[in-house]
Amino acid sequence: MSAGNGPVSAGNGTGFLMAGSVAACGAGAGIALLTASTVRNDPRFAPVLPRLVPPANEIWAVTHPDLRGSGRIVAVMRWLEELVRDVEGPAAG
Repeated sequence: MSAGNGPVSAGNGTGFLMAGSVAACGAGAGIALLTASTVRNDPRFAPVLPRLVPPANEIWAVTHPDLRGSGRIVAVMRWLEELVRDVEGPAAG
């Protein structure tokens, strides 16, 4: 993706920490709080505290105030919400 001045990166800055947790836990170093989508198809992982409800994570999307009501922006926000719900499952509540 590009925004005039060069590539644009989206992320929360925790990817490196998550990768380290996945590697350490996958190597048998202990347990970790990981997203289901990260380990769902990896046979090295199994739920160990299935009744534990993890803390909610918030995802923020930032738009220019003048564009918040734009049909395109609204459509993208709804699509992102559905995508996260499909990948991570419904929010605990």
